[in-house]
Amino acid sequence: MPPTENDAVSPNPISYQPREVVDLGIARFGWSAKVYGVLGTGRDVADFPCAGHLMEALAVEMARMERPNDHACGFAIFHLADDGFYLLLSRFNNANNLAHRVWSIDQRDAGLFLSPLEDERIVACVWELSLMHFEAQSWIDCVLRAGLTRETQEAYLLQRAAGPV
Repeated sequence: MPPTENDAVSPNPISYQPREVVDLGIARFGWSAKVYGVLGTGRDVADFPCAGHLMEALAVEMARMERPNDHACGFAIFHLADDGFYLLLSRFNNANNLAHRVWSIDQRDAGLFLSPLEDERIVACVWELSLMHFEAQSWIDCVLRAGLTRETQEAYLLQRAAGPV
């Protein structure tokens, strides 16, 4: 059903507009995560905070994301969205599961301050889901089909996305 004038107005468009995915490298803080940036409407890579602030935020949250049966790799998405700045952090667990957390980011001079989303039921937006689909397929192709080894996990980490989603 199309929105009506009584619906709440969102800064997000009601139509799909491709977003750019940028490969920001690999973070290795106890375990390894591919790091991506997703750029909202009119955003550019230069709009991201400095790499040091991004890595500081990841180091803290990656250290907190330790559970039984976790694997040594996963991925992180920094999304400069139309309605805010977000971090999604995902780690493969127990062969075919994905442990996942989402934060809203407040950018200040002293660094990035992360807060869990107010609505904990929100998992991801459609652009992030597209990237998560790529990551699921990479995990299947590199690790689940070949067997879990250090080599297959490194192969997974080398398979990275970039371009429009």
